[in-house]
Amino acid sequence: MFDLLMVQLRHSFGFIIIIGLCCLYVIYPVTRAQSSENDCVVTDWQIAGRVIDRVPKDSRTEFKTGDKQVYAFIALNCTKPANKVGFRFIRDGKPHAFIKLPNRASSNWRTWATVKAVKGEWLVQAYVDERLLLSDKFFVR
Repeated sequence: MFDLLMVQLRHSFGFIIIIGLCCLYVIYPVTRAQSSENDCVVTDWQIAGRVIDRVPKDSRTEFKTGDKQVYAFIALNCTKPANKVGFRFIRDGKPHAFIKLPNRASSNWRTWATVKAVKGEWLVQAYVDERLLLSDKFFVR
């Protein structure tokens, strides 16, 4: 009786593994295709104290809390639109914010995200869908 139960269990377990692998092979290529369908290239990237009329001003990597905001500005050339442009802000090695913004096909798509100027060592990463485009450090003293 025990041997029969073990044989059935092995067959059931094997069946579950096979179904799981099939699902993985079906789902994984779809998610990868969604993230690699864009052809976005960075044409401008700046960490700045402000953005005026869609143009970054006061570009630098050191800020003071009196600056109130820090802007991460990116310009992209995309002939195939990405679903989202994302900015991940990390402060003192800990995740602080992840901001997702819409994107569309354009030879000069400009967008930016801001964080409050809080003391610390910051890292900002720019993503298009799942693809990391670049990262940069800045400091708030």
